[in-house]
Amino acid sequence: MEKLLQAEGLFVNFYTTKETVKVLTGFSLEVECGDIIGIVGESGSSKSVAIASIINLLSKPGKIDAGSVSFEGRDVLKMNEEELRQLRSQEIGVIPNNPKGMLHPIVKIGTQLMNRYYSAHPEAKKEEAQKHALQALEMVQIPDPEKRLHVLPNELSGGMAQRVLIAMALINKPKLVIADDATTGLDVTVQAQILDLIESQVQKTRSSAIIVTHDLGIVVQYCKKVGILCMGRVVEFSDSVERLLMNARHPYTQTLLAATPGVPQKYHDEVKPAKSARHEIPVQGCLLQSRCKQCKEHCLLTMPPKVEVAPGHWVECHLAEGSDGHGK
Repeated sequence: MEKLLQAEGLFVNFYTTKETVKVLTGFSLEVECGDIIGIVGESGSSKSVAIASIINLLSKPGKIDAGSVSFEGRDVLKMNEEELRQLRSQEIGVIPNNPKGMLHPIVKIGTQLMNRYYSAHPEAKKEEAQKHALQALEMVQIPDPEKRLHVLPNELSGGMAQRVLIAMALINKPKLVIADDATTGLDVTVQAQILDLIESQVQKTRSSAIIVTHDLGIVVQYCKKVGILCMGRVVEFSDSVERLLMNARHPYTQTLLAATPGVPQKYHDEVKPAKSARHEIPVQGCLLQSRCKQCKEHCLLTMPPKVEVAPGHWVECHLAEGSDGHGK
């Protein structure tokens, strides 16, 4: 299938006067047209930094030191400000978490939606922008949308504010929608409504989506493909969520599955809990060497290679190598 987005080998460091903090350690991801991909990782696994890097919106002290990002064959990291503005306003729609914090507190909802529409259609007349703002609210099933155009964010519930952010992300019909922990803090019922809405709109507009989350249950229900993000790197990926559930090979993935209700009970906690949100990245060897219960001597010395354990399913782990039941 046609590649829509391709991020390859992204290394991101945060530079301060006291230290250099490694954040992304070779992040790679491919998105094809029509994909709904789940990216799963615990808090501190650098999910939001990966998304910011993909759209070239990483702020200081962060810096992309290596790697590439292309969108429909265009080099995102070499785009000028005008090209990036078009990319972020028209071609990629990002739905962040913390909806109240992401909406301007003293600007009416309708105005914020119209401004997003203007960002991709600078020549549009006011009537046209208002029409699309209203349609965007109707699309995300906000009750009494005409009235909501004239309210401030603090007059909305958390679920309603999140729907407004979805409307803003979708108003210009992007080719790729990225939901960055978009349901964090919402109750289960509202969470399901929001995810159903994202899924239906992606299918309706024939776009693609990346759903970034710490919850594997969300990925099981809504995604076709899944990547497991650990310490700034995708360490296991499958083009079938079901296949990964039944045959997870990376110890980190197995630990996530062991904590997820409704998945096979054969998995155990193979990785110790993180001591803090910010992990210490080793100088050499496997990223998880200090936390993995199965760590061997060669895990300390060399970075594990990418091993295809089934068609469309690969893992970066020394345990997956060879023919001893761990690999092909």
